Amino acid sequence: MNDRIQRIREMEARLNRITEWLETGSGDVREDIRLLDEYYRSPLWREDFEADEAGELPTDLPRGVLSEDAVYNALAETGDYLTMNWISETDGRIFDEVQMAAYLRDRFASGRFPEAQKALLYAEEKHKNTKPRKGPGNVPYISHPLTMTCHALAMGLEDDILLAALLLHDVTEDCGIPPAEMPVCGEVQEIVALVSKPKEGYEAKKYFDAIAENPKACMVKCIDRCKNLSTMAMAFSPEKIEEYIEETETWYPRLMEMIREQPEYGNAAWLLTYQIKSLVMMGESARGRVNRFKTEIEICGESYCST
Repeated sequence: MNDRIQRIREMEARLNRITEWLETGSGDVREDIRLLDEYYRSPLWREDFEADEAGELPTDLPRGVLSEDAVYNALAETGDYLTMNWISETDGRIFDEVQMAAYLRDRFASGRFPEAQKALLYAEEKHKNTKPRKGPGNVPYISHPLTMTCHALAMGLEDDILLAALLLHDVTEDCGIPPAEMPVCGEVQEIVALVSKPKEGYEAKKYFDAIAENPKACMVKCIDRCKNLSTMAMAFSPEKIEEYIEETETWYPRLMEMIREQPEYGNAAWLLTYQIKSLVMMGESARGRVNRFKTEIEICGESYCST
């Protein structure tokens, strides 16, 4: 009972801070939002609610947090507010590297993610001098691994090794640092080594065959491909888009099959497969329109020349 009362008091305080923040806009309540959201979605909230309904709680205990409408409305308002401000503060960009890094630092501070915590600091340091991502806006390169890591967390993937590998997956290729020199455990180094393409002697079949033997490397590579497919229209030439789609259709079904076979990936594997297939289909559709457009131009040109 003491644990329950302490939990309700803690969550009540978090709800109060969030409510005040919605009114004043002052302070940092990201951790309060995250923990209140986790509590509201967990069986604990329902158990505490039922204990209150059964008259098991002290009558003088503040219990606004056990009002379903109060919590739901507060979380909904914070979601709308954060979304609007996230976009407005980053010149229209959906993802901002400063906010993503702050979010990950908060998540990793619990002590459950020692490898990811080290990887985040190392990736931020090493990618400082990496050229910005291709596309408009000169987006800092660190935005790419940060987005991938947030993507994994959003799908419910909280494997410390996987998150660390996502953060470091491009450090070898883009910063020239061998995986063995990175300040993380051997398993993370192995995954980074698998997903890093060699500068010389690259053979696609050999490369993807090796990745396909390691489920976590498959997940890193698939999240990476999903991210790149989602932005290829802004960063790639039409020829590169066509090549990228063909490579995805050739090599990635095997990787996606591997992650779907892992029970621990559950819904995340289905979501990622759906996302990649949808993006490929959109690319195929766009490619078809471009090819038809090119054909029409060629026909028009021939007609013009023949007149």
